[in-house]
Amino acid sequence: MNWKDLHLVAMYATVLIVKPKTIVELGTGLGKATEMFSDALRVLGQGTVYTIDKYPENPQVVEAKKRLRDRKNIVFITGDSVEVGESWKEPVDILYVDSDHSYSHVLNELNVWGDKSRIIFVHDIFKFDPSHPEEHGKLYDPYYAMADYCRESGRKYYILGEYPKVKPEECVGMIL
Repeated sequence: MNWKDLHLVAMYATVLIVKPKTIVELGTGLGKATEMFSDALRVLGQGTVYTIDKYPENPQVVEAKKRLRDRKNIVFITGDSVEVGESWKEPVDILYVDSDHSYSHVLNELNVWGDKSRIIFVHDIFKFDPSHPEEHGKLYDPYYAMADYCRESGRKYYILGEYPKVKPEECVGMIL
């Protein structure tokens, strides 16, 4: 493991316990979570990570694809996470939500993917903006979307990581 963020460690442990066959990541970005999920699945000797990103030309996504291109258990999908979710048929053992962080988009993702997903992680539930201390560490749109989704669906959520004890970008919401 070459990653240290609390949320990645928590999700890695969850993968080892749950032994998923299908993990879906919404938003590839730097590929840190993609790599972590792939590492955990390699330990288990099973499963696939499907990572969906709307912007394949994003330099972060390009770098992640290049770095992880030899991983046989990663499938990169180009598309809108909501649109892909609407046509997705396979059950999802673990869903990781980390794409567009607007309230409406996260809620749409949860509404489309939620019934198909056993465990859901929602990243960036606290605002990460050190240049604006008055906003840094406050609850953020993904948190409110997660809370509203759970209220409507009857599912429970938990916050892994407590700001300010850990950095806000290391916190994640978990929906069971």
